[in-house]
Parts: sequence; C-alpha cells; structure tokens
Amino acid sequence: MNSLVVLHGDYGCLWWVAVNGNHYPNVELPDGSFSAWGAGGHMITEIPALNLVVVHRVNTDDPGKKVTLDQVGRLLHLILAARKQG
Repeated sequence: MNSLVVLHGDYGCLWWVAVNGNHYPNVELPDGSFSAWGAGGHMITEIPALNLVVVHRVNTDDPGKKVTLDQVGRLLHLILAARKQG
C-alpha cells in the first residue's frame, strides 16, 4: 500500500479522501471528508458529516511563505475543537 494512502487517506477524482480518520496530521477527520491541496499550502477541505468547509489560502507571491500539511492539520484540529466548545 502506498505510504501516502496510509497517512492521508486515499486519492480519487483529483480529491484526497479521508479513510479511517486519516487525512491530515494532527487531526482525525470523519470518513467521507475530502480535500484538494495546491501549491504552498492552498487547500480546500470539506467535512460533510459536520456540514463544514474550510478554505486555506497562502500568499504564494512571497517565495518564503509555505504552509505544511502538519500546520493545516493543526489548524483544522483547532477549528474542530472550537466548534465543539461553541
């Protein structure tokens, strides 16, 4: 099995799909969640089970700016934690 599938879920129709909670580091997402990842940290993630869409943009005009999947996973973790508290 491809190591990317184990870490991030599965890939199909140009979307990454959560499998067994695996999608981003630092956060567990419901199965059926999916995302597209672009250069430098641009991403869109849909979590249908929570009726939630998160769009993350990066100023890629600055070559020093790059957001990692670890950082996006941490951001999603914080968003989901805040959602539970609210």
